[in-house]
Order: sequence, then C-alpha cells, then structure tokens
Amino acid sequence: MGLFSFRFACYMQSFLGKVSEYLLSVSENDPGNVCVVFPNRRAGLFLKKELAAQIKGPVWSPDILSIEDLIWNVSGLKKTDAGEQLLILYKVYRKHEKEKPESFDVFCKWAPTLLSDLNETDNHLADTKKLFRNLADIKEIEQWSLGAEQLTDFQKQYIHFWDSIGTWYHDYAEELNRNGLAYYGSAARYVSGHAVALVRKQGWKKIIFAGFNALSPAEEKIISALVENGIGEILWDGDRYYFEDKAQEAGKFLRKYRNTLLTRPKNAAFVFENITDELSTGNKNITITAVARNVSQAKAAAQFLSGLNEKSALSEKTAVVLADETLLFPLLHSLPFEGPVNVTMGYPLKNSPAASLLTALFLLQENAARFNVHTREGELKFYHADLTRLFRHPLFSALTGDSRLATVFTELLTRNNSIFCAASVLKKAAEEKNSSFGTAALLFVPWKNTGHAIENLHSIIAACRAGLPLNENGFNMDVEFLFRLDQLLNRAATLNEQYALHDDLKAFRTLMEQQVAGSTIPFSGEPVQGMQVMGFLETRTLDFENVILLSANENILPSSRSNSTFILYELRKHFGLPTFSDRDATFAYHFYHLLQRAKNIFITYNTDTDLFGNKEKSRFITQLLHELPSINKNVKITQQVFDPGLHASSQAQQPISITKDEEVMNAISAYAEKGFSPSSLNNYISCQLKFYLHHIAGIREHDEVEETIGADTLGTIMHKTLELIYTPVLGKKTDAAFYDSAILSAPSVTAKVFNEYFPGEGSGTGKNLLAKKIAVQYVTDLLKKEKKDLENGGSEIIALEKEMKVEMEAAGRKIILKGTADRIEKKNGTLRIIDYKTGIVDEKDLKVKSNEKDNISASTLLVTNNKFAKAFQLLTYALLYKKENASSLPLQSGIISFRKNKSGLMLCEFEKNNVLTDDVLQEFEMVLREVIASVFDTGNQFLQTEDRKVCELCDFRKMCGRE
Repeated sequence: MGLFSFRFACYMQSFLGKVSEYLLSVSENDPGNVCVVFPNRRAGLFLKKELAAQIKGPVWSPDILSIEDLIWNVSGLKKTDAGEQLLILYKVYRKHEKEKPESFDVFCKWAPTLLSDLNETDNHLADTKKLFRNLADIKEIEQWSLGAEQLTDFQKQYIHFWDSIGTWYHDYAEELNRNGLAYYGSAARYVSGHAVALVRKQGWKKIIFAGFNALSPAEEKIISALVENGIGEILWDGDRYYFEDKAQEAGKFLRKYRNTLLTRPKNAAFVFENITDELSTGNKNITITAVARNVSQAKAAAQFLSGLNEKSALSEKTAVVLADETLLFPLLHSLPFEGPVNVTMGYPLKNSPAASLLTALFLLQENAARFNVHTREGELKFYHADLTRLFRHPLFSALTGDSRLATVFTELLTRNNSIFCAASVLKKAAEEKNSSFGTAALLFVPWKNTGHAIENLHSIIAACRAGLPLNENGFNMDVEFLFRLDQLLNRAATLNEQYALHDDLKAFRTLMEQQVAGSTIPFSGEPVQGMQVMGFLETRTLDFENVILLSANENILPSSRSNSTFILYELRKHFGLPTFSDRDATFAYHFYHLLQRAKNIFITYNTDTDLFGNKEKSRFITQLLHELPSINKNVKITQQVFDPGLHASSQAQQPISITKDEEVMNAISAYAEKGFSPSSLNNYISCQLKFYLHHIAGIREHDEVEETIGADTLGTIMHKTLELIYTPVLGKKTDAAFYDSAILSAPSVTAKVFNEYFPGEGSGTGKNLLAKKIAVQYVTDLLKKEKKDLENGGSEIIALEKEMKVEMEAAGRKIILKGTADRIEKKNGTLRIIDYKTGIVDEKDLKVKSNEKDNISASTLLVTNNKFAKAFQLLTYALLYKKENASSLPLQSGIISFRKNKSGLMLCEFEKNNVLTDDVLQEFEMVLREVIASVFDTGNQFLQTEDRKVCELCDFRKMCGRE
C-alpha cells in the first residue's frame, strides 16, 4: 500500500465553534451565569478553547457539565457504585428469601443484569409496577399447561423469581432513599419531576443543551420543562443526509424531536440552524481498508498517519478513534511520530496486568482450599496450573525482584511433574539457584478470611509497585494500574465491613471483580493539543479534519444485539425502554457525525476468523459504499487490503522457506555428528521446514506439567514395562512358565513404572487410573498372545531397547545414523527386530511395492509418500542392525500394535518380500544416502510442505500459519 493523496479544504467552522458564538451572543459576552450541558465531558474542554479564541478580554467561564453531571449536581443525591448497589440489593433479596437465599457469588451472576434493567426503567420513566407485573404474568403463562399436571418445584421457583422482582425493586428503592443514595436512573427520575425548581437553586440564567441526539425520557422531560420555562435552549447538530431521509436510522431521534422538543416559546432560538449539508456536498477522501488480524489495525493507523504531513498528523485536527478500546496500547506503540498525543479515553482496568494478577491470586487460593492437599508436615500445597499462571505473569518478576525465579519454578514443576507443590519446595529450588525467595513468599500465605486476604493483597500490590522500573518521567503504567487496584481494595474492604462479608472469600472475590469491571484508568495530558486518541462515544459533538476509525466491524459498530436483559422485547417497546433498533440508530448517528465535517477519513475493519467464521465489516461501511457516492460527487472512496510487508498474516499466505546459509549449514553438520534418527528423516520427508525447526533450530514446545497422562507418556511407560518384564529372559528362550509368571506380575510392574514416570497426586484417580488399567490390559494381552504363539516355537531374546549407531558416508562426508529397537529376538531361525506402537497401525502401510501404473519404484515411494513412514523406520532399524552385526540369518523387521494385538507382529514388506535381504537393504541404503544428501544440499531450501494433512497434528502449525 503506497502513500495516500489528500484534498485539503478550508477547515469549516466546527459545531463547538457555533456553540461558542451562540453562547457569547445570548450572554452578551458574559457567559459566567450560563451553564452549557453536553452529552459527555470531553466536549467542554474543546468549548473552552473555542471561547478563548473568540473572547478578547477576561470573563467568567460558563459552567460546563455533562448531562450526567447536571443531574447529579442538582439532585443532591449521593452516587453509589456498582459494588454497593449489589450489596444493597443482596440485602433486600435476603430479607425476602429467608429460607434458601443464594450465596452472594451466585447472586452476582444475574443481579448485574437486573440492576441494569432497573436503571433503564427509571431513566425511561417506565411504570415499574405495571412493567414487572406484566413480566411476571408472561413468565407464569410460559409455565402454564392445559393439562392438570402440577407445577414442579423448579417451575414454582421460576415463577416466584419473576413475581418477586417488583417487590425487590420497591424495597431496593426505599433502602437507597433512606440512605440518601441513588443510581443514575433513579436520580434522573427524581430530577425529571422537579427540574425547574432544582435548577433555579443553582442560579443559572440559562442552560444551553448542545449536541444531543438520543435522550432518555427522563432527560427529555428535564430539558422540555426547562425550555418551556424559558431557562433552557437546545442546539442540535445534524446533517441533511440522514436528517431528511426517513430511511436513514442515524436521523431517527432528530426527526422525533423535531415534533416534540421544538414546541417552545416563539422567542427561543431556532434549534435546527445547525443542520449542515456536508455529507451531501463536502469534499471527502474515504479509504476503507481490510486488515487481517485485529492488532494489525494499529500498524495500519500508523501507515495512514505517515501519509499525512507530520504537522497535520500531530495536530488536534486529527483523531484516531478506537471502536475496540483494547487497541490502545498497540496503537501507542505503533505511532510513527514523536510529539503531542492526547489520549482522551480511559483504559479499562479489567484489561490490565494488575487485574489478571488479582484473578490469578484468587484462583491460587480458592483451588488450594478446594483440593486441600498437604505435605506430611501439614503444609498446604498449591495446584500446578495456578502456580504456572502466576510464574508466567508479567508482574511476577517485579514482585520477586528476580527475573530467573519464574524459569526456575516452572522447570521444577515440569521436571517433577508436580500436580501440587508446597511453598517450601519452591523456596528450596530458589536457594539452590542462589536466588532469594523473599517477597515471593507473600503469594503462598493461605488466606484465613477476607480481612487476611485484604492484608495480603495490599502487601503483594506494594511489593509489585516497588519492583517496577520507572521511565525518565517517573512513570510506569503498571504502577498506575496497581495503584487503582489498591484503591478498589480499600473500597471493597469498607464495603466488606459495612455489609458483613467477613469470612466469605468467594463473595469478596465477586465484589472485587465487580469493582474492577467498572473501573477505568484516565490518561492525563494537554487535552486540546496534539493528535487525539479516543473511544468511539467520546467523539460526540467533536469535529476533526482527519479521522482514522479502527475496528469498524459488525457487532462493534453497531454493538452486538445480545445485551443481557430480563425484560422481553415486546415489553421494552411497550413501556418505552430502549431496544436494539434504538441502539443501532444511536451508533449510526455517531458514525455519520464523526464523518460529517471530516475531509480525510480512514476506516479499517478486521477480516480475521474466529469460531463463528470470518468477521464482517460494519453495515455502516456498506451504506457508505452504496449510498454516499451517488449523492455526493465530491466523495472519493478507495477500498484496499492492508499489506504490512513482513507481517505474519501476509507471510502465512506464501510457503515458508529457510535458506541454507553458513550458519544453517554449521547447525546441520553439528546435528549430523550427533546422528540422524529414522524419526528425524521421516520429518524431513514429510515436511522439510518441520525438520529444520525441530531438529536443526531446536525449537520445542514448552514443557508442561502432565496432569492427565498423554499418549506419549503412556507409550513410554509400556515400553519400559515390557523391558522390565523381558529382562529376566534376556539371552534365553521364552517358555510357558515365563509367560505365566509375567502375566501375573504385569499389573504390579506396570504400576511401578507408572508411578516412576507419573509421580505425585492424581496418578490413581480419574482418567489417570483408567490409563493405568489400559496399560495393564495392553501388556497382559500381549503376553497372552505371545504365550499362545509358543505353539509356533518360542523366541530367544537377543536385545531389549537396543541402541544402534553406525558411521556411514553420505553427501561426501561422514555422518552418524542411529536408532533404538524395542526388542530383537531370534525365532525359528529368523532374526526379528520389533517396534512397539501404542497407536493404530495399518498393515498396508508396512508393505512397500512399486506402482507399475505410474512407474514409481518402491524406493521412490519410501521418500515421497508419508504413508510409508513406519516402513522407512523399520528398514532403517534393519540396516543399522545389519551394519553392526555380521549375521547370516534371515532378517525381518515389524511392529506390534497394542491396539491391534490380535494381528501379532506385522512385518515390513519390500516388493512383497518380508525378509529384508542384503539386496533390499543395499537399495534402501542408497535411498537413505540421497535423503541425507538432500539435507546437506545448499542448492535446496528447507521448504514448507504442500500437504496440509501433515500440518494437522504438527506443533508448528500456528507458527507456519497452517491452523
């Protein structure tokens, strides 16, 4: 994607510029006794700048408030936070549900939805008595049956719940009133009934409401009363493009208010003077960009900014708008210029490392208490997943002051496969590495009650803050997050005391989560200088010349329709509560208003794929593409796909290759000196890139504690079990007595090996117990099958877990070829090399023969068809044995599959012959040399396989973009 061309026009007067002019005119250049009310607070800062530009001398500033601030200021009520609302409602709930009340943490799963509904019903002046009665009746009818069946206890409880909401609401409201508390909806309902009297107490001569679109009925009633009494004025902001077209949802509310709020005294200002015609006539460059992967949109924004000149990009005329606010930090790290940037949005605390640390600490304590596993000395043990989550947390090294401890502790858990681990074990591991356990001990103090938990959390937060480095300005964002978390902890402690949650740690955790969920961290800076970075709703009433809007996807713009509510759609519509169509209309207005006066507009949307398929661009983009160009000939719309150069998403579309430079060739030579194994060469045959990543580059998956035994570990256990069972007859011939004894000892030997490879708690329960029984069954079935085969002659055990290694020449150099045979035996005059497999083996995959139809030799098939990987392995073992041992006996190589025990030893066949003669092995050796020569050939790159089936179980599929 190249540079962008821009058409700059004279920057037309902004809406706030018009508000400033109107304010000065009605106040006769003395706005000190006027109040200006906006939908949000951000607009006030920009209005002051406009006023400063238009006023020539010192004057008193007007009061500038958001509508929410106005209602709280005039109501005289005290605002209660989400946590306290939940606790007060829970108090009311328990008063009525005395017999079987739910615990606070269970209550909090549905109570926030009810509180949201109560807020809406008040803010929209609904008749709550009728509303909740209708809701209860509808829910009761849903359970009604024409038959005579009595309702079940569950149905009775269900009906009781809906029938109780009205009572809860009434008592909840009374409880708040007694304490002088309110939430926004209840405050708005109160003010709407006393607006004129309450506002006159403030001493304002006039209130100007500016830039509103969708008002709640309570807000509408407040404004109407003030307008009708000559106190209020309304200044709207819209565009004819969506105002006059009834099909445009963006103008829904403005059209509605034209017929309601415009009924006012004749001397009032004409409110729709601010309906512009910019969208239909203005010059606009609109670039719509599809971006693969969400975070890449930040890089796209940086590229758009680079296309602007630096002065324009860093001016207050440029705004980067984040519909998805999680893109804030990726954006800040991607900005192409150093200069003034004003972040006007608050960052949600719930998305911060501090919040995830809090969650990790609660999980650590809750699971430790739930599992209740102790050492012999009585010390509490902690669950490995919770420990690992903490060790890998970005704040762990700040807490401990030692960046090595996380690795030391994680490796300890993995090495010992510790499902549970005590703090003393971790402390010993730290001391062995000359590290101080120190403040890490704070993490492992068992919480006795909420008071103890609060004390411990304060200490952990203090240790983290002390361990974080500050930049040259003495700032670290994580310190701010932790400071806010500490404040919320203090607030929760107060509520804990007030509402008596002393010993209920789950309730305390729920309370903290509610506090965190509603908290944001504001950014400070010069608010009206520099490029503006803001959330979508913060753009209300503001105008910019250059707009970059990120994440314009459906279900973001507009937001998803799946908002939680207990109130049915039909009831919401009947009682005047907002529906999804109202929300969509509100988002549409903000979207078009953002574009209204802008000249250069960049819109991105994410094309990534999630569980539900590809993400869709917003319907607003589709409307722009299909409607705006036909109405405004001065609009230029460009569609493109973002190309970030070396970005992973574009790399994944092309096959990945690794050039064999000097460094890579040295690594290959070093690997060859250690030895090529059959599995490594099979990896090369199936996918050269996988061979390079795994064997040459040495990239491995993180070792994890294996809580539930995996297939690989189960296979290792069975191999070791059979080695122990057959060791007593090594160099001897098997007979019935041996097998009888082996069958009896199989359970104990298997259990012993199982406990060696999988020690600690959890090995004898659940899936692990089943795995142990399966292993015993597989081993026993094999021994019984081989006892039965004694009829065809016994076997002389030559070797067990035989490591074979030979030096041979390939690619003009000496290399090592190695492999380990599980068992080598002599039976009926034939040497047999046996490999055990726990997975299913198809006998056809061991039979390699030429494809005469396509003229492909058996040797070629071995190195071109991954189907024959097991045959390749068996032939390698045979070749290794033949080179190490001068034997004239016929040689066979085969597999015993535990899952196909009845098939016995399945032999490898080459050109329909299951005896691997010298001629067969010589031919195979030539093939082997060619494969190894290809590995060393600098003219060939390590290429990514074209066979996608090979990628399905590959550990590197995500890295290679093959997920």
